[in-house]
Amino acid sequence: IIIRAAQQQAVIVTHDSDFKRIKLLKTLLVQHQVGYIYFRTPKKYIYWDYVKKFVNHWEEIKEAVSNATHPFAFEIGKVGGISPLEF
Repeated sequence: IIIRAAQQQAVIVTHDSDFKRIKLLKTLLVQHQVGYIYFRTPKKYIYWDYVKKFVNHWEEIKEAVSNATHPFAFEIGKVGGISPLEF
């Protein structure tokens, strides 16, 4: 996923917490200069809630990504708000 995102100059958007926990993935993000956005979700959630959160925070996400240099990582909190993740 990371290599393909780099080839397409894409940003990875996920709610998969493995991306946040596995150190090798962080190394690959840095190596391939890929941006990453992690949506923190409650244990029980409905897919539509994830979509609404993405849409509701679109302007904030767009601004953060536009101002960031690759590689970057951001986390969208359970109730909103965007914060940088350290590599």
